[in-house]
Amino acid sequence: MDWSAFWGAFIGAGTIVFLIVGVIIVLVWFDERQRQAVPTPEPTGAVPETNRIPRQMLLERDAEAYIVEHFSSLFPDWRIYNPPDTPPERRPLGVRFRTDAAEIDILCLNEQNDYVVIELKRDRAPDRIVAQIDRAIAWVQIHLAEPGHRVRGVIIAQSLDRRLPYILARRPDITAFLFQWHMHFDEIGKHVLPEANQSELVD
Repeated sequence: MDWSAFWGAFIGAGTIVFLIVGVIIVLVWFDERQRQAVPTPEPTGAVPETNRIPRQMLLERDAEAYIVEHFSSLFPDWRIYNPPDTPPERRPLGVRFRTDAAEIDILCLNEQNDYVVIELKRDRAPDRIVAQIDRAIAWVQIHLAEPGHRVRGVIIAQSLDRRLPYILARRPDITAFLFQWHMHFDEIGKHVLPEANQSELVD
């Protein structure tokens, strides 16, 4: 057996296989680079991912905006915390009130001038919300409340964690309110249209 010829053929075949594998790797790498260079287009009418508002943020913002706008009718004799020197064009200072202990969704005062810490949840309020309210209550008690005035908490949510009522049963200084989202429809009749357009609706 001619070993020199055998090894020569073996080396030659190995070289060819190596070249083929190398070419495949290069082609795959080049194709992947091309895919990364061309961004996948958004579907027609879609909002770019970076501009989308999370559903949770949207609903909590809607609840907050509604409560602030209708605060006097929802909580008669209460007022949102707002120092007298706050410019009228600014939102009340008590909305999303920031402290070292926690951010308070709405800070207000009741008819006895006791501070009230309101925490909003878009759906279910977990039992750990009590710890968050406790931190906020302690901060307000130390930094804002006058001697002899109490600080209480209010939870506003669509539902409560099944364990939360047991905690609230022991905490008379924290109250919970449940809200519901409703959709109302008004039928639009021809009477709301201009006279010129009403005739166009008649065949």
